[in-house]
Amino acid sequence: MPSDIELPKLTELFTSYSGIINTLWTLLSTVAFAALGLLYKDGDPTGKKSLKSLLTAAFLLFAGGNCTAIYRHQTMLHSISEALRSAESRYP
Repeated sequence: MPSDIELPKLTELFTSYSGIINTLWTLLSTVAFAALGLLYKDGDPTGKKSLKSLLTAAFLLFAGGNCTAIYRHQTMLHSISEALRSAESRYP
């Protein structure tokens, strides 16, 4: 269980992980819109397998990174909650 000294550090890490999740969503959106733009610029998206593969790979990387970031984010939130409960029981 975290101590009172760890609470500011946990809060800082929680904020950092929130930023990481936002960055991952921005990165996915940018890659997806760029790939879709390249797919549809000529009007015939059926023959561009490399761009489709790029979009698929980008999504898979995003999904793995996002899952990890959300898990860490929730773990940090749980630790902060436990620290606050611990402090509340000691200082009513």
